[in-house]
Amino acid sequence: MALLFMDGFEQYSAVSQLASGSYLGTSPMPALWGYVQNSGQALIDNTVYRTVQPSGSAKSIRFYYSGSSWSSYATLYTRAVETDLIVGFVVNSSSLDAWRLRLGSANTGSLQGTNVITLRANTSGQLVLENNRTAANLITSAGGQSFYSGVWHYVELKISWGASASAEIRLDGLTVGSVSGVDTRSHASDPGYNQLCIGAPITVASGMAIYIDDFYLCNTSGTTNNNFLGPVSVYTLYPTSNGAINQFTPTGAVNNWEAVKEQNHDSNATYVASSSPNASDRYNVTDIGAVSPSTIYGVTVNSWSIKMEASGRQIRHNVTVGGNTANGSAVTPTVGTYMHAQELFATNPSGGSWTKADVDAMEIGIEGL
Repeated sequence: MALLFMDGFEQYSAVSQLASGSYLGTSPMPALWGYVQNSGQALIDNTVYRTVQPSGSAKSIRFYYSGSSWSSYATLYTRAVETDLIVGFVVNSSSLDAWRLRLGSANTGSLQGTNVITLRANTSGQLVLENNRTAANLITSAGGQSFYSGVWHYVELKISWGASASAEIRLDGLTVGSVSGVDTRSHASDPGYNQLCIGAPITVASGMAIYIDDFYLCNTSGTTNNNFLGPVSVYTLYPTSNGAINQFTPTGAVNNWEAVKEQNHDSNATYVASSSPNASDRYNVTDIGAVSPSTIYGVTVNSWSIKMEASGRQIRHNVTVGGNTANGSAVTPTVGTYMHAQELFATNPSGGSWTKADVDAMEIGIEGL
C-alpha cells in the first residue's frame, strides 16, 4: 500500500476526536491521529479554501490562542516503521515561521524536542528543511518570498530515511528544493519514521492562527500513489439513501441511512444495530457533483461503533460498485465506548483506478462478523 492516510477534517466535531483513544486499537488504517498537544486552542474550524464540499460543510483544523504565547499540534502515527514518506497538506498561517511539519521516530520523545526533522517557512517566506538532531539545514528554497502569510499554500515533502538519503520539497505543485546524500535520521539508532505532527510544536505569539486542511500521507511502496500526489482535495460524502442491503435495525430514524447520516456521530440518539452474524447495511452517498477530479487516489469509509455486550463480534467496512464488493479488514468494537475506525480502498472493487462515475455510483457499507 502506498497511500497510507488522507483527511479533510469534515468528520470531526472537535479535536478531541483526533486524540489518543479515538480510533479502534485494531483499526486496519496504516496511520491514525493519536495525540493533540493543546496548550493553545486546536479547533475544528469552518475556515477553508481549497475544498468545496458536496455536503455543504467544509472544515479545517485550526491552531490558535488569543490569550498569550502558545504551542499546539496534532500527531499522526504510522502503524509500521516507514523509510520513505510523502506528506502533503494545504496551510494558511497568519505569520511566517510559525507552522511546522515534524517527523520523528521511536526515540524522538516529544515532537517539541530536538530529535526531529522539521519543515517550515522562514521569515523570508522560504521553505526550510532541517535535521534538528544534527543542527543541519538540509534545504532552503531558492529565491525571495514564495510562502506568504495569510495565503493558502499546498506544501509537500518527500523524504527517505538514512545517513546518506534524499529529500524534496514542493510548494503549490512546484519543486522548490531538493537534496541527496544527507542525514535525514531523526534519531541515529532508529530504523525509520513512525510519527509526524502538524501545527505549532514551538512557542508562538498570541493571536496567531494556523489553518491546515486536505492532508495526505504516502510511502513509496507498490506501483500507484507512491510519489507526490500534488495539491489534492479531500471530499467527505455522507449517506443519502438506503443501498441494496439493509439488515441492521435503525433506532431514532425511520430509514437506516437516516440513522447514520449525521456528520458527527450523536451517540445513542440515532444508530443502526444488529445481533446477527453476517448482517450487512449499505448506503448510497452524496455524489461529488460538479467537481470532476482528474485523478481519484482512494476512498476511505469511516464509522463509529460500540458493542453492547462482551462478545467476540467484529465488523468490517466495504464498498460496492457495479455489483462488485471490496471488503476491508475486521475491526473489534469496544464495550460501552464509541470508537472511530477507517478503511482505505486505494482501488475500486474491481481492482482498477477510481473514477468519478465509480464514486457517484458506489455504496458504502458495514458488515457484522
